[in-house]
Amino acid sequence: METQDLLERQRSKEDERKVIIRLTNKGNQLRMEAASTPKELETSLLSDDMTLDELVGLKNKLLILINNLSAKSHME
Repeated sequence: METQDLLERQRSKEDERKVIIRLTNKGNQLRMEAASTPKELETSLLSDDMTLDELVGLKNKLLILINNLSAKSHME
């Protein structure tokens, strides 16, 4: 992340054992862009036909299905 100019590391002047990590301007910009992703995803997934509770329920059922399939494939 440091090579991508997203964060910078600096040794503490008071204690050389401590490393201070800060987001760069580019890192802060990416953080702000990422903050809107959950809401955009929710907006794109929800419709008049499916509520947020139904979507969460579907996700939970899919996780159960994946776990069941995974457990069965390990038994073979």
